Amino acid sequence: MLENLYAEIKSRKTSPKEGSYTTYLFDQGLDKILKKSGRRSDRSCDCG
Repeated sequence: MLENLYAEIKSRKTSPKEGSYTTYLFDQGLDKILKKSGRRSDRSCDCG
């Protein structure tokens, strides 16, 4: 599962799609990506 996710993210980095939230995060930079992924991991921990 993580391999598929990694492949999809890598694909979005090399071939950005206009209007994609992933593209937006890449454009905003690493700090934005880390903040967003940190929030998501907190939610995952709360749910599971």
